Amino acid sequence: MKLVVIVVVTIVIAAATVNAKAECKDDAKKSPKYCPDGKFYGRCTDPDPDFPTFNNDCPLTCGVCPGVGSEWFYITSADPAAKGKVVDIPQGYKGYQLVLWDKNGKDHQLWKWDGGFLVSKANGLVMDIARGNKNANARVVAWDSRHKGLNQQWELRDGRYIASKLNNMVLKATGTWNDARIQMSPNTEDVSMKWNLVVESASDYSE
Repeated sequence: MKLVVIVVVTIVIAAATVNAKAECKDDAKKSPKYCPDGKFYGRCTDPDPDFPTFNNDCPLTCGVCPGVGSEWFYITSADPAAKGKVVDIPQGYKGYQLVLWDKNGKDHQLWKWDGGFLVSKANGLVMDIARGNKNANARVVAWDSRHKGLNQQWELRDGRYIASKLNNMVLKATGTWNDARIQMSPNTEDVSMKWNLVVESASDYSE
């Protein structure tokens, strides 16, 4: 009798796990999330749809990004010499090259992950490598239209480097002063390529 109970319980648990994974798979089709920690949440990682394999966080965090994944944040230079300067879209204008600037709480300094896109709070502009340039020192700009190009797809690596899916290069600040340009570079692990994603605090700037 005890054996029968154990078998039934095991089958129920296994069935629940399969159903949870199926739900996660369905959610992945609707709105996969690419998270700041460099992992997909709610997306099947196996190319074979008939035998899907999910990351360890699925289905518990299916479709949900931890930390700053669903919040506006500053991309803050980790270089102490930059004194907390952040990635900024000059005047919030489309096509302008991104720069470092003192944090001022304006929308054009705030970003959010949306899939592999880095979206600005300023009119939904997205971070873009100008003209899809794969070379080092390529300009990084704000653009107003999303497309399937890899020059608009990004990921956070090792919690510090913002890497392009176009060429595996990373964001680099060309200096630590206001108006220092942001461009692409091979990752040499220099401090100019390291960033902190700092969630916006409502108390940072009060009217």
